[in-house]
Amino acid sequence: MFNLYNYISIMIAPTFTPGPNNILSMSNAVKLGLKKGLPFNLGVGVGSFVVSVIITLLSKVLYDYIPSIVAVMRFVGFAYMMYLAFKTYTASTDIENGNTNVSFTSAFFLQFINPKSIVFCTSLITTQLLPYFDNIVEMIPYLMIRGAVSFSGSFTWSLFGSMFKKLFKTHGKIINIIMALLLVYSAIIILMS
Repeated sequence: MFNLYNYISIMIAPTFTPGPNNILSMSNAVKLGLKKGLPFNLGVGVGSFVVSVIITLLSKVLYDYIPSIVAVMRFVGFAYMMYLAFKTYTASTDIENGNTNVSFTSAFFLQFINPKSIVFCTSLITTQLLPYFDNIVEMIPYLMIRGAVSFSGSFTWSLFGSMFKKLFKTHGKIINIIMALLLVYSAIIILMS
């Protein structure tokens, strides 16, 4: 039976931990302000939704013809989440500002090449949605939730961009440990689903 709580809770840790979307969102907000960074955040949300739809279509074909793909993706998802947990735990606490690009389009297309998002989304869909829904139309609301959570993560990093920068400088290791533990929790949920 589909569990909405598991579905949403699995999304939280990877979406709110550092990655291309969040680092760029924070950088944009620090350099240009929240309002000018908003198009980037919207691009992240819409792009995540569109990529989720594409991944769902491709995964549905695989799932229909190779049902054992779920077991493989469960393991891949678990392994990838554990890898992210390790990388988060060992990550430097010095956040670099990087380039500033605040356009909707740049954020939208970033979702098509963001490996963290693509691998995570594939595992999420194959383990949490495909086993419980027969057609893609039924999954659209849950894919919209994924887009909304992606927007929320990006926007949160923008909203608190300057504060996160200061927090990472003073309490970075503690923050990394907490985020790594949340990723381990998500990995266990994926494996046990």
